[in-house]
Amino acid sequence: MDKRRFRRLYKTLPMDYEASAQGANGPAQGRGVLKDISLGGVYFMCQDVLNLALGHFLKFTITCRKTPPHCSDMSLFQGHGSVVRIEPPRQHSPFFGVAVEFLKPLSLSSLIRRVS
Repeated sequence: MDKRRFRRLYKTLPMDYEASAQGANGPAQGRGVLKDISLGGVYFMCQDVLNLALGHFLKFTITCRKTPPHCSDMSLFQGHGSVVRIEPPRQHSPFFGVAVEFLKPLSLSSLIRRVS
């Protein structure tokens, strides 16, 4: 039985992030791939987590391309959260998993409107 507070919407989308922490010399930037999103947070994969640590504040942008694939319309979803989990790469994969909890939970209508 799944004990999660919110259901996941599984989407694979490109995303950019900017991480910052108290006492850091400045923000660290990176790129990843969204794997799922819920009302409470996001989970994404990235190759380099040297600039991320538990508790870091994360500002991110997810790019959603409208259908059909050749359409140039895009929408952006931006959010803020805190890194709550970093998973090491699985065997034969260079990608780390990063879980981010939103600072303020989303509403269902805003999630569907922005990511669908």
